[in-house]
Amino acid sequence: MAEALYLVTKSASNDPSATLIDGIHAVLINSDDGGSDAQIITEAETAVQGHGHAIPDGYFDTVSAVGDLTSGPLPDDTDIMIFHPRTTEIVEA
Repeated sequence: MAEALYLVTKSASNDPSATLIDGIHAVLINSDDGGSDAQIITEAETAVQGHGHAIPDGYFDTVSAVGDLTSGPLPDDTDIMIFHPRTTEIVEA
């Protein structure tokens, strides 16, 4: 199975009332490119939990295929993704 890079996030994490555990609002994960969003989210949560962060199941709820460099979130040369304390920002060239 082929692998791909995915950004898994907690939506609305930029809302000051949103609870972030250990400041985590997003992770990048290398996962099977044939997996469903639910499978990718579960893998990401399991990996984060396995590294000592007590996030609950269902903590993340969005998936973006970052490794797709033609139609993913960064399709053009010099597009960037900025990681802020509570959110990520995509800046298109």
